[in-house]
Amino acid sequence: RLGWAHLQGHTLWGAVAGLAFGALVVGLSRLTTRWFGWGKRLHMEFHEVLRGLPLSGSFAIAFFSALGEEAMFRGAMQPTLGIWITSVVFGLLHMPVRRGLWPWPFLAFAMGLCFGWLYEWSGDLLAPFIAHFTINFVNLQHIARVRYPGFEPPDPEPPAPVEP
Repeated sequence: RLGWAHLQGHTLWGAVAGLAFGALVVGLSRLTTRWFGWGKRLHMEFHEVLRGLPLSGSFAIAFFSALGEEAMFRGAMQPTLGIWITSVVFGLLHMPVRRGLWPWPFLAFAMGLCFGWLYEWSGDLLAPFIAHFTINFVNLQHIARVRYPGFEPPDPEPPAPVEP
């Protein structure tokens, strides 16, 4: 039953935990891009695609990706397949097209585990949804607006040589 006790005991604390975890991951994302070259390169790979993304676009992408992915992975798959298999599939489905994004599926696997643990702990999808939305929304805005000069991805094809 979804009564007041459930809202107080699970949903409210789940929302707070989701927001806190999301903020922690955003902070770790900033440290990763500050301390590690691969973090800056990963950021710039995404920046090439997302630069200029408006606030409304970031909101829509963050909202619908968090909603769909949490409903599918935590709501539908995890109760049947368990947290580990679900997280592996979550990571594999974040396989990048561009070689410069190679860390992405490993980070997605780790996030899948964390979202799965939030789901198990809270008892509903609100905690992982809020965490997922917070991470995506704040990071999309940051990636769309911040450049790290010197860490731009290489051109996919070098220019053809000019013949004299």
